[in-house]
Amino acid sequence: MSLGPKQIAIAVVAVAVIVGAGIYIAQSNGDSEGGAQLSDELIQFNLGEPAFYVCDECGHEVTSTQRPTPFACPKCGKNAMVESVRYTCTACDKTFEVQRRRTIMSKDGKVPVGLEMKMPDGTWTRATKPEPRCPGCGCSDPTKLKLTVPSMGPM
Repeated sequence: MSLGPKQIAIAVVAVAVIVGAGIYIAQSNGDSEGGAQLSDELIQFNLGEPAFYVCDECGHEVTSTQRPTPFACPKCGKNAMVESVRYTCTACDKTFEVQRRRTIMSKDGKVPVGLEMKMPDGTWTRATKPEPRCPGCGCSDPTKLKLTVPSMGPM
C-alpha cells in the first residue's frame, strides 16, 4: 500500500510538530544550572500558597504566600528570605524546621525551575529533601509528622 501526496504531507507535518514540541520542552526544562528537575521538588512549590520564611542573615521570620526566594528581608533589607519548611509532631505537639529551601530560577529569571536545600554545614545543594525527625521526642513516623502550613498574617 502506498501513501498518496496528501497522506505524506500530513505525516511530515505531524513529525515536524512532534520534533518541534520535543525541542521546545528540552529547551524549557534545561533553562537552569543543572537542568530542571520536575520531580516532587516543584510539585511542592505552589505559588500563592501560605508558607513560612526566615531571613538567612538576621533570623527574622514572616508568613506570606509562596513565591520565589530569596527575596528582601523586611527587617534587615538583605536579599536573604528563604522558605522554612516546618513539621508538627503529633506525638509530642512540637513544631520544628526540617529544611530551608530557595528557588532556582530559569536563566531569564521568570520561571522557578527547581529548589536548593540548605545543608547542616550551611551550603546550598539540590539534594533530596531530608526525612523529618522530631527533635523533641525523636519520632520519624511519617504518619505522626505533618507538614505545617501557617495561617496568614501581616508581613
